[in-house]
Amino acid sequence: MSEADWKAHVETRLDHIETSLGVLPAMQRRMEDLSKTDAVEQVHREYVQDTLNSIRGGIKWVLLLIIAALVSSGMAFVIQGGLAGS
Repeated sequence: MSEADWKAHVETRLDHIETSLGVLPAMQRRMEDLSKTDAVEQVHREYVQDTLNSIRGGIKWVLLLIIAALVSSGMAFVIQGGLAGS
């Protein structure tokens, strides 16, 4: 028996043993479960990223409105005479 024949024989027997023990199907199920879990987590990450982006956009507009209100109130104060009074 040559070395190549021996390796092929050993691989065939190991495959048979792994299949009969249920090792390969269990590993395949685990890989499928991991793949599904990864896909779900990817969708969740994308959803969280979209939500964070919309929150950032909302905060930007609120900040702009606050700045506009401060500028408007400052201009109204200056137009009414400022600290000089009436």
